[in-house]
Amino acid sequence: MAILPPKRIYYKNEIEIRPFSTEDAKAIYQGYKDSVTDLKKFMAWAHIKTDFEKACLLYAEFNYKTILCTDIHFTGFDKKTSEFLFCSSLYPHDRLNTNAYELGYWVSSNHHGKGLGTLAAKAMIVLAFEYFDADRVSVRCNLDNEGSKAVIHKCGFKEEGIMRNALKKPSVEMVQDGYSTQRDTYLYSLLPEDLSDLDWYKPLFREIEIITYQQELKKIAEER
Repeated sequence: MAILPPKRIYYKNEIEIRPFSTEDAKAIYQGYKDSVTDLKKFMAWAHIKTDFEKACLLYAEFNYKTILCTDIHFTGFDKKTSEFLFCSSLYPHDRLNTNAYELGYWVSSNHHGKGLGTLAAKAMIVLAFEYFDADRVSVRCNLDNEGSKAVIHKCGFKEEGIMRNALKKPSVEMVQDGYSTQRDTYLYSLLPEDLSDLDWYKPLFREIEIITYQQELKKIAEER
């Protein structure tokens, strides 16, 4: 595993993908508030009551975990408008396979229908295999989550099966607040040998620029 995660990732100089930071907290939190109704259907964490102060603490925790690479959390922003677009994460497996990652993502409701979920997922897939040298990337999807299923299929994941009761039974309050009662999930994966079959992989790899902390510090030093 790399010692540090990337400092930032650029896609076509249009989208910047970077770790959570306190400077971005207001934009991320507003994106969450704008999206919470949609998120509540399939994201259990969206049912946890929060406020801006609690969110800031959570974002700081995400940043800390990302630096340590215990969990890897990124946010996507429009480079021109500075609008918050999406969150995407990689979760390392530390028991059965220390070189495997699970993918997670969500897109601001204000930017649905623009292909950003697919971009967020694909960027994390490239990061996992090219930067962290992963030998497996998996993703799970609620059987009823058609939007996420479409993203997964566009990424070329291989379906491995259905995990029964993979999700914790929701409370009555969660169901009343819109959470799905479906507890089974599809399980999908990608392995290094699958990448040559993905027509999008090499083009996207050429279109993104991964900036390391070392490169960032060198640039700052040269500008002084």
